[in-house]
Amino acid sequence: MNDGRINWQKLLCLASSKIMSALAPFIDKRRRLAFVIDDTLILWPFSSKTELLSKIFDHNKKQCLKGYRNLTLGWTDGNTFLPVNFALMSTSNSKNLVGSAPSTTDRRSIAGKRRFQAQQKMSDVAVQLTKQAVSLGVKAQYVLFDSWYSSPKIF
Repeated sequence: MNDGRINWQKLLCLASSKIMSALAPFIDKRRRLAFVIDDTLILWPFSSKTELLSKIFDHNKKQCLKGYRNLTLGWTDGNTFLPVNFALMSTSNSKNLVGSAPSTTDRRSIAGKRRFQAQQKMSDVAVQLTKQAVSLGVKAQYVLFDSWYSSPKIF
């Protein structure tokens, strides 16, 4: 799991695609296939040296907490839900970083690409995750997301 050379995002997309192709004969043709985009707060309250750990505002508790946001792209037919892609999000604002930021990030490596992706806007990363899933053969007719993600770039 800690190997930075393994492309976990692509692996999850390919595995989900294979599962969906096995499910295809059992899905009613009247069902609408959709991607679902959402994020979840992952708390790391007792860490201080974890790479790219950041202060994140929790809208439910109305306070800043230490952790990451896990951005998830899922697929559903109305009955079944499968995770298709994900990204662990941090912040690009150095004032909100709690953990260390990498001094140099080689964007040619998979780990470097993930570090760079973690510091981008979530709406941009959501588009990237969706494009990657579609390019790897995951099919959907709709994309569902919170109003927070609605921006001209998403549409």
